[in-house]
Amino acid sequence: MLRPCLLMITLSLYALTSLAQASEHKVLVLLAEGFNRQEHYGTVGPLLAAGYGVVIATADGQTAFLRRDREEDPRGRDVPADISLAEFGSPEGYVSLFIPGGYSPGFLENEPAAIAIVNAFMEAGKPVSAICHGPRLLLRADRLHDRTWAGLRTIADELPDAWISGRRGAYMDQQVVIDRNLITARYPNDTPAFARATIRHLAAVSGGPDLPPPGSALIVAPHWSGHERWLLESSLRSLGHRVSVINEADRLPTDESFALTLVLPAAEELGEEWAAVRTHLGRDDLSADAAVADFPNALAALPAVGAAVAAVGQHPAGEAAAGQPVATAALALREGFDDAVAAAMLMQLRALGHEVMIIGSQAGWLRGTNGLPLEVTASYGDERLALSDNALIIAPGGFHPALRDNARQGEDADWLPEQAARDQQRLNWLRSRYEAGATLLTVGTDGWFFARDYDALERPRISGSAQLRWSYPRGGASHTDDPVTRSAERLITVRSFADLHLALPQLQSSDD
Repeated sequence: MLRPCLLMITLSLYALTSLAQASEHKVLVLLAEGFNRQEHYGTVGPLLAAGYGVVIATADGQTAFLRRDREEDPRGRDVPADISLAEFGSPEGYVSLFIPGGYSPGFLENEPAAIAIVNAFMEAGKPVSAICHGPRLLLRADRLHDRTWAGLRTIADELPDAWISGRRGAYMDQQVVIDRNLITARYPNDTPAFARATIRHLAAVSGGPDLPPPGSALIVAPHWSGHERWLLESSLRSLGHRVSVINEADRLPTDESFALTLVLPAAEELGEEWAAVRTHLGRDDLSADAAVADFPNALAALPAVGAAVAAVGQHPAGEAAAGQPVATAALALREGFDDAVAAAMLMQLRALGHEVMIIGSQAGWLRGTNGLPLEVTASYGDERLALSDNALIIAPGGFHPALRDNARQGEDADWLPEQAARDQQRLNWLRSRYEAGATLLTVGTDGWFFARDYDALERPRISGSAQLRWSYPRGGASHTDDPVTRSAERLITVRSFADLHLALPQLQSSDD
């Protein structure tokens, strides 16, 4: 382990580089009184720790109070503003807009300038992140009519006319929903996943900092408040780091080993009550580094601390790209994928703790049979995918035109040969992954697509769309009306979306 005194010198250098980087990638945050503390700090903290800058805008350019009665928070959790809504120029100077939830969006929707800012970002196609009640502002701006989104369920009760107007788009009860430039989430518990999704999206579309390689750190922050301890720990953990923060002398660290030990400055000389911590760390003096970096609070420390912890991070074995964790599950999509299956499995896989990769013929947005958009982040042609060999792969089925020599009274479409080539590439990828050790779950039409003439399988029975019962070649795979079938080792086939719940026990057992 490196000596803490040396690491504090490194930390002061990272503070300079991180702040310079942040000035190039600024996120505008719209706030009013009554904002949700977890959603605001739980997203802003990871953004700062990842290397983004944050600009707070309020209606009058004054403090955004945590309490909706505008009384000062005795624990210091109110947020000072950087600019007023009227001082906002254009989206050009920002990479993204963030709208936390709570009562704040309800107050902001009465401010024409706030609606104008939302419209400006949406028209510019720049990323907009909104959580919980945050989408209320987008609903009021009529920006959800052609979008799929998530938000707190009570928005329906609070804005009933807007909800039934036919202009609210498609609502999903899912942890995080990304539709083109719009990133939304439901409620405070979704905040860590929402923050990670926001950072990944910003890195992909704006060239900003991505999620760092996971690091570990023990941080001594004498006399910091419980809120600041939570902010530091939760922000770094949202980025994938393993972190423990000591802010009280009797809060000894566990016996875990950490790659990094940081001692942040104390407001006063540390007394004898810190002797046990000094002994545990093997240091006689914990206050000697106070002059190296003078951080008044956790928000001020996060850019430098985040950079320092990331610098000692290491990628897992087999990782393909910097900042990209190895995925343990994947959605294998084609044009016209089954929307309901893809959405349900994405949520279920994440609930089971999987890092999920969405794969298609090429990176970009892909729409399902009924219009649900999902962002494809990797392609079947990628030679180095950050996907484990024993990953769980979902082929969700769906319906889309395909090249058929015997299409009845068919019309010629010059793009169908290209579609056929993409379908063959997907089939080759699915079979090669299966042969390499992946577990495959197919739904509906994809059971037939995968198994119909696959010699590596010994006459399997396939649960899938009943329309395809007569479409299997003789002597090979065949159709069964069973809702779920373990058709072969590591091959689970499901009849339809309505039967997915019956497959979950088999998914969990294969996961174990």
